[in-house]
Amino acid sequence: MCYNSINNSRHAYAVLVSVNLGGFFLPIKNKQLEKMEFTKPALTIKQQSDLLKERGLIVPNEAETHHYLRTIGYYRLSGYIHFYYISKDGTDDPKIKGGTTFEKVISLYNFDRELRNITLDALEKIEITIKAIISNVMSLNYGPFWYTDSQHFGKRFGMRGNRPYNHQKLINEINSAKAPFLDHFKAKYSSSDSPPSWMALEVISFGALSIMFSHLKRVQIRSIANEIDVSPVILANWLQICSYLRNICAHHARLWNRKFVYRV
Repeated sequence: MCYNSINNSRHAYAVLVSVNLGGFFLPIKNKQLEKMEFTKPALTIKQQSDLLKERGLIVPNEAETHHYLRTIGYYRLSGYIHFYYISKDGTDDPKIKGGTTFEKVISLYNFDRELRNITLDALEKIEITIKAIISNVMSLNYGPFWYTDSQHFGKRFGMRGNRPYNHQKLINEINSAKAPFLDHFKAKYSSSDSPPSWMALEVISFGALSIMFSHLKRVQIRSIANEIDVSPVILANWLQICSYLRNICAHHARLWNRKFVYRV
């Protein structure tokens, strides 16, 4: 998946579509299940391997299987093994499809790891570009310390309800950040306790960026969206998606075969 810039909506859309995502997503909520006492014991590596074999997984190389169970973990691999189960719900002893080998599971795991890396590479470009655009538009119109003024923030764009923006949380995240360029700024300048926008946005998370953007005034959101030729609603949703995706990739969670809900 290639992504060189976010200079128009077609490029940004291609990045999201290439990982089968687009619009606004939320994890699917499972049906409410009746709670029960947890009684599963911890298993040794050999017991874990034996359990997989009992369920039908072909393990041609015991030593290699033990290595992956030890270094990756049964629980993390179970997300990929689950794909090969014949019966996936309602049983504590599911069976695996015939002919399924441990190598297939590891191949799927490695594929997902590469998918996360590719996705994270694209998200890096998107995050850097949108931070630069927000900083440029807002700083030119409202000065380099615009983000310190709570008057720029209001009701969350595109969302129901009227939950106020936690502006102080943004300021705290920026002021508590550690970076050499921030130390240099504080040592050299006395005019402000907070750094200018182009420094400040470098140290906030993608999630904080997405929330901050969605709470800007409507006219400001439109000005930023116009810079990349997309509608304000689409851009706000894309940033939420990208923030969620980045958390998945950064925490090495399973991206492949993840269930999402599309909501416009």
